[in-house]
Parts: sequence; structure tokens; C-alpha cells
Amino acid sequence: MTARPYKKDEDPPGPAEWDDILPPIDESDPKWQACVRGKIREALDDPRPDIPAEEAFAEVYAHIADYKAKRGLRSGRK
Repeated sequence: MTARPYKKDEDPPGPAEWDDILPPIDESDPKWQACVRGKIREALDDPRPDIPAEEAFAEVYAHIADYKAKRGLRSGRK
């Protein structure tokens, strides 16, 4: 199922619709556990220096502001 566009004047998707869009994950599945462990190991083994949270959030907010500016949208952050 493909997610439908969400409009401000309608109710957000309910739990059943979210289960169709993003099926629940069986966390006891060995394949899922191996995938998660691999992602964690990859992140821990990354040789690049850590980025302070303030710097990371500043990059994210700048990206969002650029996205909104290109589309003529109003920024929600002050």
C-alpha cells in the first residue's frame, strides 16, 4: 500500500492504516536482529569524528529552511 497524501483538514491515519503502510516489525526475527546489529556496528566502526548535537541539528534546520524557501513555504521555527 502506498501512503496517501495527508491534508490538514482531514484526520491523520489511524492505527490500522499505519499497520498497512508500515507493517509491525517482529523484533524476535533473527534476520531483523542481524540487520539492526549490522547497522549499529557500522555506525560504531565509522572512523569519522563525532558531530556535536547542536551542529547536527543546525544542519538539519538549515536543510529544512532551504527546502521550504525553495517551495515558498513558511518556516515554523523562530
